[in-house]
Amino acid sequence: MKKNIEKIFYNLKMENNMFYNITKHISFTFFSFLFIFFYIEIYFELFKNNIFFQKIYHITIFFLVQDKQVSVKIMYT
Repeated sequence: MKKNIEKIFYNLKMENNMFYNITKHISFTFFSFLFIFFYIEIYFELFKNNIFFQKIYHITIFFLVQDKQVSVKIMYT
């Protein structure tokens, strides 16, 4: 009886954990897309007419979603 109860709680815990990981991953990807879109908008608004900024400060942003953490790499080219 005790084992069955422990098993039920363990299963509930695992399901919650899986659900949490999936939602976290979806939110990461969603926010990264939002951020990239926002960044592109800013880039075109600020730098589209300015050749100096276009040549020197062209910034590319990479999102790396590794388990439970997002690292942002900014590269200046």
